[in-house]
Amino acid sequence: MRDSRPFCVKYMNQYFHFKEVEMMGEGDDPLTGIDLDDEFLKGRIKGTNASNIFVNRGGWNCGHQFAPVALSMVPQDVLRRAFEKGYWQPGTEILEKYEVV
Repeated sequence: MRDSRPFCVKYMNQYFHFKEVEMMGEGDDPLTGIDLDDEFLKGRIKGTNASNIFVNRGGWNCGHQFAPVALSMVPQDVLRRAFEKGYWQPGTEILEKYEVV
């Protein structure tokens, strides 16, 4: 897309745990936890929050989507990040299979 918002450009083609996407809905950067500034969120639908970010996405007429993917497609560093933040709590066999620990 030629006219993507800064929000979309920053986060597209990346992998996030759904709790991190919910952080985006609350206006927080999921990687740093820092509030996203108003300029960065320009075009956002008023009232976007953790409950509706999957529908509202980047704002009015946003053509992007959040899509679930198979665990095997998620890069190891993203799995490790989700595990370290406590968002993902798999059993030992899965941790070893995906070399998270």
